Amino acid sequence: MLKCMLVEVAVTERHCEMSEASDTGESFLGDEDGDQQDLQHPWPYLKELFEIVGSKSDSWKMQCKLCTPKNHVILAFKNSPSNLKKHVERKHNNHLERYKTLTSNAPKRKSEGAPHEGPPPKQVKLWSTRPVSQASVDKKILNYIVQDLHGTNTVEQQGFIDLIHHLQPNLNIMSRNTLVNKIQKASLEMRNNLKAALSEIEFIGTTTDCWTAYRRGFLGVTAHWIDPQSMKRQCAALACKELKGPHTFSALASALNEIHSEFNSTFVHHYCTFFVSTG
Repeated sequence: MLKCMLVEVAVTERHCEMSEASDTGESFLGDEDGDQQDLQHPWPYLKELFEIVGSKSDSWKMQCKLCTPKNHVILAFKNSPSNLKKHVERKHNNHLERYKTLTSNAPKRKSEGAPHEGPPPKQVKLWSTRPVSQASVDKKILNYIVQDLHGTNTVEQQGFIDLIHHLQPNLNIMSRNTLVNKIQKASLEMRNNLKAALSEIEFIGTTTDCWTAYRRGFLGVTAHWIDPQSMKRQCAALACKELKGPHTFSALASALNEIHSEFNSTFVHHYCTFFVSTG
């Protein structure tokens, strides 16, 4: 009879403790989903009071070290240790100040998905802040026309104008006449630079090509030489001009001599010319 009464009292006390623990998410059953190894403590500053022993859905299973030797496990939501504080208030009120001290000294929790180390990433800029001058845009337009052999009327086409204004609304587009003048100026400057370079070369080889297209004759001449400083081969286009009349020996010789003379106005050079037949 006495044994039955003791068992009944023990069961009653156990039931009362479990009812009280349910308010704070506490458990006396250990891990229901098995042991989980190498779990990182969600609140490292509370390691002195609680130890992580597992997880269950959206909660951590934390074992209270103050309840030792009892295996007292509390369920704490993964985003808040509030159940742990309630447990300390109810079961270990004399350690409540220590709990508050630990939490007050804890670093602020970073939001999920935020990087744990290093400075915050810089915001990507969609547009460059580097200023673009009118002169640089004019130079790029000039290169675009010359290198890709576009017509000078390109700068008057509405599609091209809209493109430039979309990229650089505050800049102007040069007129067709301005473009032609810039091309002529650039051609003269390039020609003078080429003359200065060839003036220092003693032996120069040229190639000549003559062809007909749309009932018009054309003559093209290129120059080739060895740079005396670097000993590397160099080349340049001397002329590409219309050749009027029949392509006779005298006509070709006269046109070629005129081109050679243009680039040989001061110095005497040795030229060796090769004609290329296009059939």
